[in-house]
Parts: sequence; structure tokens; C-alpha cells
Amino acid sequence: MAEAEASQAGDHWYMPGTVEYSNLCDVVLVVQGQKLPVHSGVLALHSQFFCRMLSDLTASGECTKEDGRTVITLDKAVGADEARLMLAVAYGRRTKLTTAREAWSMVHLGDKYEMAPLFRATEEKLCELEDSLYFIKREADWSVSGACSEAPPEADGEDDCLNAARWLGVADRLAMHDLKRKCQRVIMRDMIEGMQPSPMRPELDAAMDALNAHNVAPRSVCEIFGAFMRLDRPSALKCDNCQAAQALAQLFCTSCHRKGMAHDGRKDFRCLSCSVRRPLSQLYCYSCQYTGRLRCETSTNNKDDVYTALKELQLER
Repeated sequence: MAEAEASQAGDHWYMPGTVEYSNLCDVVLVVQGQKLPVHSGVLALHSQFFCRMLSDLTASGECTKEDGRTVITLDKAVGADEARLMLAVAYGRRTKLTTAREAWSMVHLGDKYEMAPLFRATEEKLCELEDSLYFIKREADWSVSGACSEAPPEADGEDDCLNAARWLGVADRLAMHDLKRKCQRVIMRDMIEGMQPSPMRPELDAAMDALNAHNVAPRSVCEIFGAFMRLDRPSALKCDNCQAAQALAQLFCTSCHRKGMAHDGRKDFRCLSCSVRRPLSQLYCYSCQYTGRLRCETSTNNKDDVYTALKELQLER
């Protein structure tokens, strides 16, 4: 009994409950030569892949047994520690992942074995790490080549596991909507920072190539650039003659003489009442009445601005 309890606390830490509970296991997963006992009901509940497999094995009767337990050998690419973590999430022993690399491993196993709990844990962890994600890597020798891999990265690949383009591709494919929005915001943030005060051309070009390399959906790319265009809209105007600040909603249209102008990313300003367009040079300051002295003051492009621009665009779709 003591040896069994030691095993429960060691190799079988992923399983909750007592030794008696573990003795009810009716399946053994063989991973890199190691045997991990598990309950078929838990596998079937959380994994559509294992549910189908166990149903087929039961119906056919063609399965390997060991001590009355069905033996299932996992893919050689799956590590024993990764399998234990996968089972710990399924059993509820681990409700949170601790690193981006753990998340990267779990999302691959979740995709392989169709396990929704792994997707939820991954998305939650990556959303927590939003401020650590990056799109533009600021080392001059960085290259996107080799950055995209179907297999989880090696132990020293934690930095690659924080690549927003990589995760956006995953979020698009697996319909992780919260993670998708986080990654889009990170990409916009880095694009803005990468273009000011001077464009970081090699790093920016490599980052843009990463969107294609990581199979980011065209719609996601369009949403990013659509929101990016909205960030360039002026939030207010300032008169260089009298220094008066003027919100767009306060400007008068020179055609219908009603208040309220808008700027939707084009060169001209549009009247909200009559839809007539006027260039900035034809707008006049309502304080000093001078024409051609107004200049745009763009938004601050901070995190809130990015969130708002994306939200506006997604609400319109």
C-alpha cells in the first residue's frame, strides 16, 4: 500500500482521490514506455477522440488488455510529462497553466485529441499573458524562418511561445475569440510602436511575414488593418492661430451650417447632416473664424484606443 501511495503522489500525481479511486482505472495510456492509468469515463467525457476510440474498441472487442485494463499507446511525439499535464487538466488537478510553453504544448494535445478543457486552459493563460506577447521582435538578426512548427518548441523556446502572430493563427483555427482579440491588440500595439518615431523596417517586414507563416485568417488581418486605420482618425482639431481646441462634433458645416463633422479615414471631413465633404484647409475655427489654420490632433494610440478601434470594427460586422 505504501508503494502504491508513493506512486500516486509521484508518477500519477495527475489523478485526484485515493489509491482505491486509482484502482478503478480501466485504461492504461502508454507514453514513451511509461504507463499512466486513467479512467475511461474521464477520457471519453473530455476527449471526442478517445470517446470514439473507446467506443470502437468496445464494439469490436479487438483491444490489448493488461491486468484487465485496455492499453492505448500514444503517439511517439507526445511526452510523458505533457501527457500527465493533459490528464491533470482533464481530472481537474490543474485548472491553470503556468507558462506559455505549457499552453503551447496543451493546445497541440487538445487539437490532436479534441479536448476542450485544454483549449479553455490555454486561452485563459494566453489572455493573462497579453502584456508579454509580442509581434515585432526587436533583435536585428531575428527571422521568421523556423518560427512556425507543427510540434511544440524545445524547452528553451519560451520566447517563441509568446509570438502573437503564432497564437493568432491558432485562435483563428480553433475559434478562440478572446485570444484572437488579445493577439490583434498586441499586433496593433507593436505596429504602432514599430512605426514611431521611425519605422523598424527589417523587424516590421519579418513580423508581417509571420502573419502568413502562421496561417492567420485573412479576416483577422483585415480587422487589424481596419482598426489600425481608425487609430489614425483625428480625435480633435487645434487652431494654430488662437490655439483653441475643437472637437469634431463642434465644427460647423459650411454647406448646411449644422454642427458635427466626422473623419472616417479618408482625406476629407464629412458633415454628419448633409454628408458633404470638405478638406481640412476649408474648415474654419469657430473661435477666431480663420480658415486653413486647423491641424489634426490624433488619438493617443494607447491600449484603450486599440481596444476601442477593434471593438468598433467588430461590432459593425
